[in-house]
Amino acid sequence: MDEISGRELADDKGSPGLDENHDHGTVRKATSVEKRIFLISMIPSVLIVLGYRLHGATVALQLVLPWILAGIVARWPHLFSLQIINLKGFPQDGPYFVGFTYLIDFLLLYWFIYAEQVDWTRMVRPTCVVGIALFLVSVTADTTMRRPRNGLGMTALFLLAMFHGYVTVRVLNILLDRSPAVVQTSSLLTKSNPNARIFDLTLAVGPWGPISNIRKVSVPRRVFRSIQPRGAVCLVLRRGALEIPWYTAQACPWNGGPVPLGALDYR
Repeated sequence: MDEISGRELADDKGSPGLDENHDHGTVRKATSVEKRIFLISMIPSVLIVLGYRLHGATVALQLVLPWILAGIVARWPHLFSLQIINLKGFPQDGPYFVGFTYLIDFLLLYWFIYAEQVDWTRMVRPTCVVGIALFLVSVTADTTMRRPRNGLGMTALFLLAMFHGYVTVRVLNILLDRSPAVVQTSSLLTKSNPNARIFDLTLAVGPWGPISNIRKVSVPRRVFRSIQPRGAVCLVLRRGALEIPWYTAQACPWNGGPVPLGALDYR
C-alpha cells in the first residue's frame, strides 16, 4: 500500500465522505487495491456494452451499482468521485470518476423496448422516490459535490439519479411481475418501414381495452412480419409488480409462452 499522509489517516478515521475542508490539491494516488475496486465497479457496465446477456444477474448488478459506488465514494472520498461536470477542475492525480454506470442506463431500457406502459404517469411517484433517495445518498457521500459547490455538476447528477430511478422502477415492475396475462385484440392500422433498424419496427394499433387512442408499439421482427395491415393484433396485458400495468403486442392467436422484451424474455 502507498504511504498515506497523517492528515489522510485522520480523515479516514473520521466520518468518511463528510470532510468539508478536503483539499483536492493534496490528493494521493490510488493504491493497486483501490484501482481494482474501480475496475470491478465497471464489470456490469462492460458486460452490457459487450452484449453479454446474463439476464437477472446483470440487471441486478446494474440496478444496485450506483448505490454501491456511493458507498465506495464515501469510504474513499479522496480517491473517487461521482462528479460528472467539474467547472473548477481537478489536479492530474485527482479523484477517479466512478459514475460511468449512470451513462449506460439507457441500455437497460433498450432491453425492454418491446414492453409498453399503459399510463406512464403512474411511473412518476416511484421514480421520484428512488431517484431523489439515490441523489441524496450520492451527494452526502461525495464531498466534491458540495465543496466547492458545483451547481451544474449537482444538476447533472440529479438528472442521472432520476433517470436511474425510472429505469429501476420500470425494470422491476416487469421482471418481478407474476400476474396472469389478459389478452385483448385490436387491429393493425399501419406498419413502420420494414427496412428500419430493428429498434424502429413499430405497429400503429387501434384503441383497445384501457387504451383509448391509437398508439405505436415496438415489436420484434418476427411479430412485425407476421401481422398484416388491418389484421388482428393480440395485446398481452399484465398488472405489473408495482401495480403499473404494461403490455406487449403479439401475433394472434396468442396462447401463452415467452414474451419478447428485447434482450430478455418474460415467461
